[in-house]
Amino acid sequence: MILNPSLMNWFTRTLFGWEIGLTEIESACLDRFCEALPNSLQLAVKEQRRLGHRVIRFAKGKRVVLKYRSSMVAKVPSLPVIGVELHAATILLSHGVQDIYVEVCFDDGVLMGLEFGVSPQGLLLAECEFKWVRLLVDLQSGAPGDFIDVAARHDSLPTLRAVSLGLDISEVACPSSDLVIDTFMERLSCPVPDDFLALIRETNGFAFDRGRFYGTRARTIPWPDESLVLVAEDQASAWGLCFRLGEASLQVLILDQIHAELRTLAGSFVECLLQFAHWIAGDHEAFSDADSQVVDDY
Repeated sequence: MILNPSLMNWFTRTLFGWEIGLTEIESACLDRFCEALPNSLQLAVKEQRRLGHRVIRFAKGKRVVLKYRSSMVAKVPSLPVIGVELHAATILLSHGVQDIYVEVCFDDGVLMGLEFGVSPQGLLLAECEFKWVRLLVDLQSGAPGDFIDVAARHDSLPTLRAVSLGLDISEVACPSSDLVIDTFMERLSCPVPDDFLALIRETNGFAFDRGRFYGTRARTIPWPDESLVLVAEDQASAWGLCFRLGEASLQVLILDQIHAELRTLAGSFVECLLQFAHWIAGDHEAFSDADSQVVDDY
């Protein structure tokens, strides 16, 4: 039996997200982001906003995605910056006593959407105050950042050196600026292992075996009633290593994005990263006693 395509499209949108126009607060966030850009980029981003013909919301309204008509994709001006699901900027606004972080996301130079720490539905622009907008990447440069020769600099990179002893790493990126790192840690709003902070001060990401460590480019993803920050991932199997956004306790978690299962790991972040690498390689025996949580309505 073949279902009507329009019915399938409706079902897909109902299951995974819903369409709606930008709210006043969402438009204001994009306005503030554009104002923070160099003049040479503002027109291109404004044109991207104009050509996005609809908005789809995911994750209880926290993720706002711009969709472009397939017939118009070739006409969408792209920025030189290269990167899949790249967090280009962080916006901080306050609503009463609550601070709300908003991430501006790009995909290969095209504005992809916004990620809110809380759902923007119901937020009134008149009740919100914009505190700052921080650009996290150079949107004018399409060149990848310089890579680090870990072997040549191992004395000055002790945490990265410890990782390289247990993992075959490559494409080791130079660290971000202190401003970007401080903004990232502020957005996390949760305690992290000391060696995780040391690691992102030595590198902003690297590839390893089947996975990738994202550094400050970690993605925020939905989880029922909360959000997770994905700091490392095997995109082929959809396994991830993450923190709970805003969690008061220090926990490193393994996430199965397909079966919606979380497992708590023990040890330093480097130890957890090595465990994660074993996990995605298929060695699950060491984790049989790990705490786990399965959520049916992920």
